Amino acid sequence: MRTLVLGGIGIILLLAVWMIVQLSFSPEHPAVQTGPIQIEGVVTSTGISLIRRGTHVLSVHGEALYYLESSTLNLDDFEDHTVTASGTVELNVSDEYLPVLVVDSIESSDEPSAGEQTFAFLGIAMTVPEGWNVNIEKGILTARLSGSTVPFLTMRQDPSGVLAESGQTLRIGGRSASRITRPDGSAEILVSMNPGVLRLQVIPSEEDKPLIVETLDSALRSLRFLAASPRSSSSRSTGSGGTLPTVCGGVAGILCPSGFYCEITDHTVNTGRCRSM
Repeated sequence: MRTLVLGGIGIILLLAVWMIVQLSFSPEHPAVQTGPIQIEGVVTSTGISLIRRGTHVLSVHGEALYYLESSTLNLDDFEDHTVTASGTVELNVSDEYLPVLVVDSIESSDEPSAGEQTFAFLGIAMTVPEGWNVNIEKGILTARLSGSTVPFLTMRQDPSGVLAESGQTLRIGGRSASRITRPDGSAEILVSMNPGVLRLQVIPSEEDKPLIVETLDSALRSLRFLAASPRSSSSRSTGSGGTLPTVCGGVAGILCPSGFYCEITDHTVNTGRCRSM
């Protein structure tokens, strides 16, 4: 009888050891592979935490795989974009958190939106709404509605500017922004850059205000910041303080600075490049 009891206890112990071994090597608890990696996925913001590493999350096919962090790259520029990221995978502060991919390089894999225009001198790209006439001179973008001679929007970089402490808090192009609306209906929108801000002044006429508000919101939703700094871009100086737009003409009616003309290179959409007169 005693032998049977001891035998039963031995079998139970063997089963317990077997279960522990199986759990240790279960595919539900894979070992974290650290080291260099290149991976494609979608970036979403998760915010800075005091109890774990990582400011963003990289997901593949809807599954979150890594927290992301970088001391040299602005990952906000890639929020909600499909990217190819390279870097080194490291353990997080605890096993309960996803491992961390310390990003060394990152590139967007998304195709540009149809109708998107690049404004390298501002470091941005956005879809210019139909009915806008855009002009660029001395580093300032202005927009007016077709049939109007008065601009309702100016946009420029302000290297010494800061976000407003009051007003509405926004996110534009994956970056912090603020909006101050004045009693007369005009508004100032500031978007964080490094350094300074992107400064937008909006002065709509009373009769065009509903259309301007609608199309401006659409343009701001499409705005994205270019990964490369405008200081290192290939855009050429006009020699008069301005910068040549990368595209002129088109449905947006983008004009060239004074002393240049638009040489049409794509007759299907009537866009071209600015050439010296």
